[in-house]
Amino acid sequence: MSDSQPLRAAIIPVTPLQQNCSLIWCTATNRAAFVDPGGDLDKLKAAAEQARVTVEKILLTHGHIDHCGLAGAFAEQLGVPIEGPHEDDLFWIERLGEDGPRFGVPGIPFQPNRWLVDGDTVSVGDLTLDVRHCPGHTPGHVVFHHAESRLALVGDVLFRGSIGRWDFHGQSRPADPLDHGAAVAHGGRYRLRSRARPDVDLRPRTRDQPAGRRCRSRRRLTCNLKPLRYRDRGSRRSNAACGC
Repeated sequence: MSDSQPLRAAIIPVTPLQQNCSLIWCTATNRAAFVDPGGDLDKLKAAAEQARVTVEKILLTHGHIDHCGLAGAFAEQLGVPIEGPHEDDLFWIERLGEDGPRFGVPGIPFQPNRWLVDGDTVSVGDLTLDVRHCPGHTPGHVVFHHAESRLALVGDVLFRGSIGRWDFHGQSRPADPLDHGAAVAHGGRYRLRSRARPDVDLRPRTRDQPAGRRCRSRRRLTCNLKPLRYRDRGSRRSNAACGC
């Protein structure tokens, strides 16, 4: 029996910063992509094996180390391309080796196979996701939106009840400095709310999700689609990752 949802996903928290990496896949083809695989590569491989999907690419929302520190190494291991973020985040990717010791997260500079700009699309199997450039947290931050599934993978643009930091060096390049409220309008509110339905599930980096029903397995907010369970290797318990 075929899956009624065109897209499914699992959340896998990675690195000591517990950044939410997402595994998304096309249910028609079982072709998949990792979004922001910052580290813990063995855990990510186990999640893909548990989902029984074939990973065909890596998608990146931005160049911070918890989101992409080991993305280059992971792409080499899997033999897949990297798409994203916007080229304005090149300087963050080039300094991954310097940032690693500061945050206790391994980082290896790399070159994406494709830089993304506002209005681009990316494909995963038969799925097509729209790309929105949302500078603010970083100058090259992008968001991936799948309209049919009402899902947006927003990286660090939005958090539950808040927005991502915008005061990093080189985070934005407007003519005038942005205040905190303007950063929301410039990066998140305009780009996301003007192009997405009100019930879109905005999937941020943290464990708490901003939209959807209560997930029984972890008692946290998640989206409305089917859950996926995966098992960490070496662990006796299954971890619930909610699907979308």
